[in-house]
Amino acid sequence: MKRVVKHVVFQAAALSLLLCGILSSQTKYFYIPDSNAASGTANVIPFGTGSSSWANQRCQFLLKKTYLPAKPGVVRSVGFAPAGSGTYLFKAVVLKLGHNTSGTLGPTFAASFSGPAFTVFNQAAFSWTVTANQWNRIPLSRPFVFNGKDNLVLDVLALGSDLNSKAGFRRATEPRYYKVGVRPNASVQTYGKGCAGSNGKVPVFSPYSLPWLGANFFRVGLDRAKPRAPAVLFIGRSSTRFAGLSLPLSLGFMGAPGCDLNVGVIFMNPSSTGNSGKAFVDMAVPNSPALERSVFYMQWAVLDRKANPAGIVTTRGLKAQVGSVQPSSGSGPSSAALKVELGFF
Repeated sequence: MKRVVKHVVFQAAALSLLLCGILSSQTKYFYIPDSNAASGTANVIPFGTGSSSWANQRCQFLLKKTYLPAKPGVVRSVGFAPAGSGTYLFKAVVLKLGHNTSGTLGPTFAASFSGPAFTVFNQAAFSWTVTANQWNRIPLSRPFVFNGKDNLVLDVLALGSDLNSKAGFRRATEPRYYKVGVRPNASVQTYGKGCAGSNGKVPVFSPYSLPWLGANFFRVGLDRAKPRAPAVLFIGRSSTRFAGLSLPLSLGFMGAPGCDLNVGVIFMNPSSTGNSGKAFVDMAVPNSPALERSVFYMQWAVLDRKANPAGIVTTRGLKAQVGSVQPSSGSGPSSAALKVELGFF
C-alpha cells in the first residue's frame, strides 16, 4: 500500500512540475517602445515600396535593454505594426538578431553588433498577409538566445518589395541605421521539370532561402510530396553534366517516366516528409569571400512506391548563387525606427 501511495505521490509531483514548466514557458511579448500597434506615422523603411529606389532596403534597429526582460530568454518571434492590410510580397526577407553593448548603431552594418549576428529568418519568395493596426508576427526559423543584459540589434533586409500601393509600418522615435537601393547578388531560381507522385501532385521547393555569405541559416524546403516518406536533397555544381552524361537525364529507363535528374550530384542530404508532405534541410554558408557569386544546384527526390515502377519522384532543379549585400554601410543613425514586438519563450 505504501508503495502505491508513494508511486501516486511521485506521479502527482512529476505532473505538477510538468505543468509548471509548461505554464512558465508560455510566450511573453515585449514592445519597443510601446504596445500600441495603431499609433505613429507610417514608414516605408525597411519594408519599402515597389518603386525602384525603395524596393531593396536594409535597416537596423536598436532595441534598448530598458524595453527587454532583465533576464536571459529565447526570442521566438518578431512582430511589426502595419498601417494597412493586405498581402505583401517580397523577393526575399532576411532577419538577423545580435547583441549590442555600445548603445549606438553604425558606422557599418557589421559594426552595430557586439559579437556575432545570427540569421533567424531567411525566406525567398516571401508572402506575408498582414492586418492593419495589429501586431503581425513573423515566427523565427531559428530562435535567438538573449543574454538578459545587453541591447539587441534587429537587422531587416527586404528585397523586391511590391508595397507600391500599400501603407507602410508604424514608426517610433528610436535609433535606426539604414540603406535603400541596396544591391544584393544572392539569388535562387527553379529550372527543369518535376514529376507527379501517387498523390497526383508534383513536389516543389518550398520554402527556400537565399544563400548569403556567412548565413548560419539557409533552408531548402520540400512541399506537396507524399506524406511520411523518405526524401533526399541532391546538391551539385552542374546542371548540364553528371558522370559523363548530359542533364537533364530522363529516369524513364529505370522505371520513373516523366521524371528527370537535373543535378550533377556531389552531396546528398537525407530527410523525410511529415504528415503534411513537407521536409526541409538546414545548412550554413561559410563566410568566405571566395564563394561569392559561386553557383550550385539542388533537387529533391522522394521515395514514393506507388508513383511508378521505380518508386521515385523528383522536383524541378533549383539554381542558387551565393552572394552578399552591398554597400556594407548606410545612413544614420537617425531616430525613426519601426515599432517592434519581441516574443520570448
